[in-house]
Amino acid sequence: MGWTVIDDNYLPIQPIQEFLTYLKHLERSPHTIRAYAHHLRLFWEYLSTIQTTWTAVRLSELADFVAWLRNPQPGLLSLQEMLAKRSEATVMVNKVTSEQVLRVWLTFGV
Repeated sequence: MGWTVIDDNYLPIQPIQEFLTYLKHLERSPHTIRAYAHHLRLFWEYLSTIQTTWTAVRLSELADFVAWLRNPQPGLLSLQEMLAKRSEATVMVNKVTSEQVLRVWLTFGV
């Protein structure tokens, strides 16, 4: 079974699909490919939010991605205490795994 990451128009995101195909050809575990698809989908959603392309990403956007994992609506401020979109444990797991995934993916895209 393969994984497909789609955009807002329900079309496959080509750079991600090429990378997932590359992982499949390397005979990576389906669980590994699924994890990569999940983290790259989160990163793609973040890139859409900040209106930039993956080829234009700088270190500052990678750092801001972690903050976005905590709060996907950075312009929204509340006077009342709000629960984070994701728990701190989830953010940290996503942060570590996403860093690993992005490191490999960005190297692949170079």
